[in-house]
Amino acid sequence: MSHPADNKSARIVEPPITTSRRLMLNTVLNVANQLITACINFVLIGFFLGTIGVEQYGVWILVGSIFSYRTMLTMGLNAAVNRHIPVYLARGDREGIRRVISTGFAYYLMLGAVIALASLTLYWNIEDWFVIDPAYIATAERLTLIVGLSYAVSMSFQHFPAVLSGYQRFDIITYTTLASIIARTLLVVGLLSEGFGLLAMGVIYGGTEIMIRVVSAIFTRRLTQGVSPSPESVDLPLLREMLTYGFSSTLYNSGTMLVFKSADLVIGSLIAAAAVPRFFLAAAPIIVLIQLVQVFAAVIKPAVSDLDERDDDERMEELVFLSQKYTLMLIFPAVAFFVVMGGSLIRIWVGDQFTDPDSVAELTSILAILAIGAGTRLTQYSNFMVLVGKGFHRVHGLTALGTTVTCVVAAYASVRFADGGLVSVAWSCSIPVFLTSSLILPAYFNYKMNIKASETLRRSWLPAVAGCAPGIALILGWNRFAPPESWLALVAVVVVVGGATALGGWLFALSDLERKRIRRLLPI
Repeated sequence: MSHPADNKSARIVEPPITTSRRLMLNTVLNVANQLITACINFVLIGFFLGTIGVEQYGVWILVGSIFSYRTMLTMGLNAAVNRHIPVYLARGDREGIRRVISTGFAYYLMLGAVIALASLTLYWNIEDWFVIDPAYIATAERLTLIVGLSYAVSMSFQHFPAVLSGYQRFDIITYTTLASIIARTLLVVGLLSEGFGLLAMGVIYGGTEIMIRVVSAIFTRRLTQGVSPSPESVDLPLLREMLTYGFSSTLYNSGTMLVFKSADLVIGSLIAAAAVPRFFLAAAPIIVLIQLVQVFAAVIKPAVSDLDERDDDERMEELVFLSQKYTLMLIFPAVAFFVVMGGSLIRIWVGDQFTDPDSVAELTSILAILAIGAGTRLTQYSNFMVLVGKGFHRVHGLTALGTTVTCVVAAYASVRFADGGLVSVAWSCSIPVFLTSSLILPAYFNYKMNIKASETLRRSWLPAVAGCAPGIALILGWNRFAPPESWLALVAVVVVVGGATALGGWLFALSDLERKRIRRLLPI
């Protein structure tokens, strides 16, 4: 088969040269999207607990945790789409883009059917598999069908956001997602306030999921100048190549989330569905941090793919150190905040839902434990995205699989055989993650990229620590002398610490060249 890139008539667009301004814009859009979404979700959690109660909210989280495993069924195909699109763009290969879109569409159609069958299986067995209050079993069964079938429909359009990110059009993704989330939130709040319950929530969440994917498909067709899926363009060898690439990526990318969701299932099956919200509440701030770091670093992979295709090793090396430094400056203050001020966060956020002081103390301990483990893993996320962009991430996937299995087995054993509670589940989810992320993954990255650990320490870690030091010192002092007691005080901590970290980063973490670049990029 002749390579389409050899045909000049096949060239449809100029390759998207990665510029600092494009990277900065994409990063700002991703982070803004995630911050707005996080704020909405935080408010909704308290609203849900107050309107539908802990028992029903436990059923909602449990069903959501079950279907979170659909990400494993995708085998990381979106990660491969996100990798292949920039490569084909750099080659000007129109037919290659068509094959990627067509192959992804066919694969996700098949997965939609699988999820539909899985939904029926869960509908028939949920009462036997989980400890649910008999009063809510019928609701749980119907909710399973609504959520599962919605995911089955939306799965057919699952890869289109990845195509948009491959074109580095994070603006479209951001605006579409935000519009859908705002509409969904207004509908959910309105209906629950009028007395509707979980089934209405399921319909709204499922419907907006479908809407986001369909809108992404429409924008993809316009962006690709009419390139659309076709049966004759389905490429099975390409599918095998993408799945081989993507499976390791999705294993690592979803590793911590799957650990948390698996913990929900262990708790729901061995303790009670009503206990699931307590663990979820403690893990929710960590999930927000994970998602924030992921969107912050999302622009790295297509940029690396583009630079790798052009053999631009010098700019790639610079991207490695800068991306890790900036990511660390986001992670360090956040983890310090969760560990030091986690108790204040829990009391202000959901303290009125848990009048027992022991429950608040338990949630605070779980939050601190999970923050340390997940935070350690996040320190390696920018490096992982570099390896994904180059296609060298298989070890990360295998490590994530082994770590996830270890966490789940440990959590199950701690509850089933050691009569442990939620705190023991948290330790089971944190220790394996901490060990692999602090020992195995950094050594592997340095080996594959031919980078010395001392160089990473000098160019990434030490500047990041110096830049974060003022913010972390503020957290420690603030908690010691004036711990926050209200949302206003808590927001003040976040704003002041964020400002101190930004100033510390500017003074102590950035080089003169970086400061000059940022000045040029700022719209002033």
